[in-house]
Amino acid sequence: MRGFSMSILVTASGASGLGEGPVIDQPDPTVSAIKALSYDILVANQGKESRLAYKGLISRLGNFQKKCKGRHELLPPNYQNTFLTPFFEFLSSLGEEEFGKIFPDKMAPRIPSDPGSSDAGKHKIFNKLIPVARDALLQRDITECTYDRDLRALQVVVSDLFHRVVVKNNIKTPDREDLLSPLVIWINSDTPSTWPKESLQKLDKQMGAGVVGLPSQFRHGGLAAWGALGHEVVGHNLLHAIPNLLNELIISVSRDVRSTKTKSKCNLDEIVMLWSSCVEETASDLLGILALGPSALISMLAYFRGEREEGKLKNKAFRHGNKTHPPDYLRIFMGIQVLKSFLSLKKPEIKTLADSLLKDIGRDEPKDYFEFIKLDEETDPPSIEFRSMPVEIAIVTAKVVVDTIMDNKLKCLKKQKLTDLINWTEEDEMKAYGIGTYIAKPQSNVTMAMFPPESDARHVLAGALMACSSIDQSDLRVKNIFDTMKELLALRYHSSSYWSPAGDITESCVR
Repeated sequence: MRGFSMSILVTASGASGLGEGPVIDQPDPTVSAIKALSYDILVANQGKESRLAYKGLISRLGNFQKKCKGRHELLPPNYQNTFLTPFFEFLSSLGEEEFGKIFPDKMAPRIPSDPGSSDAGKHKIFNKLIPVARDALLQRDITECTYDRDLRALQVVVSDLFHRVVVKNNIKTPDREDLLSPLVIWINSDTPSTWPKESLQKLDKQMGAGVVGLPSQFRHGGLAAWGALGHEVVGHNLLHAIPNLLNELIISVSRDVRSTKTKSKCNLDEIVMLWSSCVEETASDLLGILALGPSALISMLAYFRGEREEGKLKNKAFRHGNKTHPPDYLRIFMGIQVLKSFLSLKKPEIKTLADSLLKDIGRDEPKDYFEFIKLDEETDPPSIEFRSMPVEIAIVTAKVVVDTIMDNKLKCLKKQKLTDLINWTEEDEMKAYGIGTYIAKPQSNVTMAMFPPESDARHVLAGALMACSSIDQSDLRVKNIFDTMKELLALRYHSSSYWSPAGDITESCVR
């Protein structure tokens, strides 16, 4: 074959006339290439949907379980005991036949469960959760090779964010056991997602950690999407970790919105209902900003501009079940209120940033209404419900919602505010700025010396987002900043101080 050649080196003895000696077997370069490229495909396909085969899954989990023994960096012992083992036992008790009803082979006759049976509801839940738990384990198995830094970089950010809030404040579960930070996965989705521990416990009550997923397309680009990790990790997980916190916030928001005085006539009961459905997502937004500082809000707006058609903010909100993300405009507007009132930063800089953000979103403010849309897929045919909220009412009540969530002294927190648990301080901002200054420079070597004392992965992520402030147009420098950030986070993952003897990530997170 012209244009391609492959040399195979063989060391022989005797017949070659080179003298006697041991035969040294050289690896077959073709086999080596196939192995390397196959592994590369495995890594690249993380997050993509794949067909689930029961026997293959059981076999892979069993092999992974053997690999993990004595390998804290692969899966810490706490997770082996409270995530891998209960999930393995759940699958074993489920059995191949039941598994086949949940994930039928497309090539085989389908045997669906009776829609009216209690199993149908369970199967629907299992269909969503089994792939999440599977990927939380097997994506770690795939990334055993140290060159694939991205999942480990993601894990460090999630673990540091979680421990900075939960461990530092000594928050416990109702049974008084320590909480473990979520495991991370790449997902086949357009938006980041989280599954708190309580969700995974629908598989097995012994499941001891949640899972946080980032869309797989953001492994190699989309730095702004990583800014959503504050929302996912600190927001949703904290709200579910503290008994009665979410319920108390919903009650408080409903009460305060109902007592809001406005000149406009409106159906107040409807406004209260709409805002009460937004509490979890709104509180998660606000907590994410408290966790990562102003960069979280900047990244949120950048994410919306990059994801939305023609870069325009959506003024419609889609309700799924009892949870609703507020319209894009209101999410940014409420984040600006947090910058102004609740971050412990110097006021002049914050006012300048707030004014800049308000000006940016002003071009997308609707003239009349925000629209809330509820799709109920359970009905036959599916039903759609439309609700509207006048802009004037929305702006007034949005400020009330922010004040209620951030400034209320909560019974479940022993009369503390959420800002007593977590707040982005001037010191945090300076640490992030220092790291961002390093990250912005072309790097020949990334070292742990780039970490200021007492800093953690939150500061690395915020610093990387800050480092983009000097770039006006799309530029390769953003890609370089993103790669340097992940290199630095991966170094933290591998640092000897990162893994505690107990097998959870604590020592360097809560110094």
